[in-house]
Amino acid sequence: MTLPEIMIALAILGIVLSVCYGSSVALQRGFASTTSWADARTNQLRVLDSLAVDLRNATAKSFTISADGLTNTLPLTLTIPMRYQSNPSPSPAYETTGPLAGDPARSALRVEPGVYATTGSMQYRDSSGQQVAIAVTYRYGASGTKRTIVRQIDWPYTAAATSTLALSPPLPAADNTASREVGSFTNYSSASLSDPDNILKVTFTNEDMQLISSSDTAVVVRIEASPDSLHPENKSVLNDTVFLREATFK
Repeated sequence: MTLPEIMIALAILGIVLSVCYGSSVALQRGFASTTSWADARTNQLRVLDSLAVDLRNATAKSFTISADGLTNTLPLTLTIPMRYQSNPSPSPAYETTGPLAGDPARSALRVEPGVYATTGSMQYRDSSGQQVAIAVTYRYGASGTKRTIVRQIDWPYTAAATSTLALSPPLPAADNTASREVGSFTNYSSASLSDPDNILKVTFTNEDMQLISSSDTAVVVRIEASPDSLHPENKSVLNDTVFLREATFK
């Protein structure tokens, strides 16, 4: 084989290797992008499911108004009837640590509801006859290129059977508290450092896309995430309409 032939063969080999390398890099980037989008969608669905359960069970809600005044956003505080009690008495009614923090404790007992005769409303009461509830707060957590959604519950809160039990920030100190992350979102773009909404933004509106009022019977939850660090403007958006069951039928 002559020298020119060897040089031509090496040139062809170089072209083939460069094409293979470029294809490999593109495949790896595609795989990383697909994984990021799948993780974002999974976390979005997890947050939507958690919010839907708590919104349906809430008897009162306290939203934060966004900076532009057009939507409601986090933090969100919900008043939910306390349907569980400790068993035995010194132990907490809800898990205080670990991945199940804020869920009913494994040994908890059910609180039987009763009807308040004056108004006909359903109430959950403690042994002294007072209404008893928990406060569930959703807020943003973490910083930098990471943003999380934290669910925190505080309990118990009590009120007389004749009064309205509606909690809003700042909450009075409670005997017990527990919190856990329900979703975690990351975007390594430099844009996320200046505005965490580039990583994750949660908004709430009524069905007319307006601020939520006390007369609304449903809430539209919208979660925007930016899983692509190279293009944070590309959003993964999920919406869910939640009927406020407990707040509507009292």
